[in-house]
Amino acid sequence: MNSDWNHPVIGVCILIFVVSMVLLTLCAPLLDIDLWLTFRILFSLVLTALGGLITALWMRLRRLETQVRFLQEQLYKLEKD
Repeated sequence: MNSDWNHPVIGVCILIFVVSMVLLTLCAPLLDIDLWLTFRILFSLVLTALGGLITALWMRLRRLETQVRFLQEQLYKLEKD
């Protein structure tokens, strides 16, 4: 993983956290559910962790696909010579 503070996964995590907090706050009264603030924060953090994990794995997969494509091109060039 990249250690930059502005890594794209951080942005995705912040977005997921804010959206889940807003949705839980708005939907709880509509569904007659009494959600404490602590529960909303914990549930949002769990969703954020899952979203960040999926995003990080997806980015890693894309990077590996690019590396494999590059290596296949290099192998093709070597076999061609």
